[in-house]
Amino acid sequence: MVTQRLTVLLNVEDVATSIDFYAQALGFGLVDSWRYEGRIAWAKLAIGSIELMLNEHGENSPARRINRQGHGDVVLYFDVDDLDSLWAALEQDGLHPGVIRKEDYGTRQFALVDLDGYEIAVTGI
Repeated sequence: MVTQRLTVLLNVEDVATSIDFYAQALGFGLVDSWRYEGRIAWAKLAIGSIELMLNEHGENSPARRINRQGHGDVVLYFDVDDLDSLWAALEQDGLHPGVIRKEDYGTRQFALVDLDGYEIAVTGI
């Protein structure tokens, strides 16, 4: 058996808002979604061959989102072809990317945190 694909599922407070974040920040497009009681409760996003699923875990509360610690045990790494341009676009859009740093292992990268506290490491040249 050879594994062909990995798709990450993130449990989020508000799927629709998270769709907008991942579209704005990284260019993901909506592939499929499922509605429950009039709101999007699950969605699959993609950019190229990369897929990401978002699932509403309940307790939808912007106040709870603001007060919650991040998911320190999960880091999503995205490698891009123009790190500086993406950083500038994110900064201009008010998404507050971290400082671009050259890591000890030679990779240039910056950190970004999504609306639910998931850490995103963006790497590139």
